[in-house]
Amino acid sequence: MNKTKTFEVWDIGYNEIIEAADIDAAIDEAKKIFGDPDDIDGDDGARIIVHIVELAENGDYIDETRMDLEIDIEPNHEALIRQAAGDAEVCGYSPDDHDWTSEGEGGCDENPGVWSVGGTAMRYQTHCRKCGLRRVEITTGTQYNLGEHDTVAYSMPDLIAD
Repeated sequence: MNKTKTFEVWDIGYNEIIEAADIDAAIDEAKKIFGDPDDIDGDDGARIIVHIVELAENGDYIDETRMDLEIDIEPNHEALIRQAAGDAEVCGYSPDDHDWTSEGEGGCDENPGVWSVGGTAMRYQTHCRKCGLRRVEITTGTQYNLGEHDTVAYSMPDLIAD
């Protein structure tokens, strides 16, 4: 007979009591509860810190089971690309529709289009070889402040009339 355990999962402003077989199942359930991109404002994605702890039968926390879980919510690439493209024709609205390259994006010869932006954060700049759509990704790395998360921005180059 498999006995379920009781866990409390919470972030700032919301908590829920769940039943799960073990901590791994509780983590999976927390990802379902807190990882919905429709629950965040805007299209930029987010990093949510969720706390999970097993509860004893009397409702007390079992401290040695407490853990913090980072849930990264992907940006809405389609919405961001549509906004950047405006009336311009692009290869598509998924990043996978494009032929990305960092050639000609600056940086050093050995690693074009890549810059360190402090601590462990990195900036990656690319463009599509076919339609010219530009992409700038910033990854926070392992050293980041609360609320910071990886970001992506898209833009179309200014067209210069002859």
